[in-house]
Parts: sequence; structure tokens; C-alpha cells
Amino acid sequence: MPTKISLNNLYTLLLRYYGAQHWWPISCGIRKKSERGLSGAQLEIMLGAILTQNTAWKNVELALANLSGARLLDWQKLRNIPKRSLAKLVNPAGYYNQKAGYIKNLVKKILREPWQENDSIEQSRRYFLAIKGIGEETADSILLYALGKPTFVVDAYTKRLFSRLGLVPGKATYAAIQDFAHKDLTLRVNKVKLYQEFHALIVKHIKEFCHPKPKCEKCVLKRQCNYH
Repeated sequence: MPTKISLNNLYTLLLRYYGAQHWWPISCGIRKKSERGLSGAQLEIMLGAILTQNTAWKNVELALANLSGARLLDWQKLRNIPKRSLAKLVNPAGYYNQKAGYIKNLVKKILREPWQENDSIEQSRRYFLAIKGIGEETADSILLYALGKPTFVVDAYTKRLFSRLGLVPGKATYAAIQDFAHKDLTLRVNKVKLYQEFHALIVKHIKEFCHPKPKCEKCVLKRQCNYH
């Protein structure tokens, strides 16, 4: 029988095994703000959150490099560029026409109804979920990584790992998994940093071991894993 593990212990074990991943800094360049109250670094992270839908991050990096090379990491320039031209630049991320439209929707919302830094997590979440093309995972990625709001991101990797460890049912909803994480992660550290680092560690572990056909015998979590 596997030994059930808490999220606190899971985080600690993964951190010791892989080390800190350092995906993005907590501040995300917040000090250097544009006229809309959001920095270029925050814009880039928001674009990445949209572009990473249904594709690998290496493809997102190529698309972001195209946007940077064209000097388009700017709200006004993104508003003014034709959608067809934008789609060509984000082509490496796949679904380029669709994602170009989603980016246009984000930019239009930000410029017409600027996000308010003092809004609560729920207010901020509703703000981004109202934008066509932004679902729960994308909205929470924006809140956590771009805006420094303490909300746990649930992606397909999180669902796979938590369900295989027997922490959540296989058919658990996004909200149920997120609520579980918020309640079970009780380490007394900065929540934004904790959620960012834990998400990065989960992605690292899935890519190393927990594939659809996992490498169970070498996995650091095999003693706690129901799947193994």
C-alpha cells in the first residue's frame, strides 16, 4: 500500500529533489509600469499564458521571440497591428488565428477597462474570465505569474499527478482541485512564491517521470503513488 502524502510534504520532496525552478520573479517587473498600470514583463507573461494553450512552451518561446523582434510587446502596438499580421508572428504556437484573436480580445479589454491593482483575487479572476479565449487555467496563470495574486494554477499535469497520488478523484473539477490545494498547502511562506514554485515543480516532475506511460521504477514518488 502506498503511503499517502500531503501537499506540504509533496512540495518539500519535489523541491529537495529538483531544486528551485525560478520560472518568473514574484514582482514580474511591476515597478516599471506603462500608462495602463502594467509593465512590459507582465504583458509578456499574459501573452505567454494565452499562447501556451495546447502547445509546448518551446513553441511559445518562438512566438514571443517573434513578437519581441517586431517590437510588439506593447499594448498600443498590439492594438494597432492587423490580426492577420499578428497571427503570422504567433504561428509557432499553433492555432495562430485563434490565439491572435484571443490576444486582441485581451488588449481591447485592458485598454478599454484597465485592470485595477487593488481588485481582489475574485474580482480579478472575473475580469479576465470575461475575455473570450481566457479560461480558468489561463486566468489563474495571469493572476499568479503576471499580477502576483496567490491563486493555485490547475493544469493537466496537476490533475494527472494529484489523481495518481490518490489526492483527488480522477474526475475532480478544476475548482475542487484548486480548493483542495488552497486548503492543504499550509506552509508558512509567501503564497505567491509557493504556488509559482509548486506549479513549476509539478511540470518538471511530469516531464521527467510521470508520462502517460510513466517511468515508475525510477520515480521519487513511487512509494506514495497509487498508480505505481
